[in-house]
Amino acid sequence: MLITQQMVDELLKKIKKTFPNFIAGVLSDENGFPIASKIPKKLKIDEDFFALAATDVRIANDFMDFSKYTKVVKEIGKKEKIKLLVLLKKSAKYSHKFKQLNEILSKQSLF
Repeated sequence: MLITQQMVDELLKKIKKTFPNFIAGVLSDENGFPIASKIPKKLKIDEDFFALAATDVRIANDFMDFSKYTKVVKEIGKKEKIKLLVLLKKSAKYSHKFKQLNEILSKQSLF
């Protein structure tokens, strides 16, 4: 199955709709190469760095202060080891939505 940018954008859009406190998101392969991302320009994070951070969160902590954010890292590939890293603005208000995030990821058929 060929995966298009539009398909990946739809997945990130669903996640953004679930979490109004969504800041940025990236999908990366097991080696940390970016597949797709949604990063606002004002955040000033390099997509390659952000994708690498999805595979090893310690890398992210070495180069950027994430104390204002909640980092969510999920493995979403069935065959391929695709990583999803989502940055959320810290808020306990949406913590109940993580179950919904797991449902979105389990229903996706991209990977």
